[in-house]
Amino acid sequence: MNDMLTRFQSILNRDDCTNDAGTIYLQDSMARIVREARLPNMERSVIITVTDAPATFIAIPPDLIAVIDLFVSDGVRPGTRAMVQLSQRQLFQLCPTDLPTAYSRFQGQFNFAGSVPKGGIITLWYYGE
Repeated sequence: MNDMLTRFQSILNRDDCTNDAGTIYLQDSMARIVREARLPNMERSVIITVTDAPATFIAIPPDLIAVIDLFVSDGVRPGTRAMVQLSQRQLFQLCPTDLPTAYSRFQGQFNFAGSVPKGGIITLWYYGE
């Protein structure tokens, strides 16, 4: 970080840029790059097997930046179903199906239009910090 700070201050060429101000600027810049970048090493996956009652939502991972895809399977038939993302209002207007076709993000969870039965599998691919 010190090398980067020294280089930044030499390029900026200002007397009023203190080490503290330069460090804050560089830390903020790196945080923004992490939020905006979509690099392969940031790809994550979560696979959840429903063990209790049918699942109508899942918790959002704390490191989530953006969703790549969300899939569901009933655990019986082969294959998975990709779900589409909707607004919460649009999701409420859908008739719940046996296996969800859509989801919405609200507060700390992804809500489903329908439910994933016991033994079903929910797969979330996403970009994480």
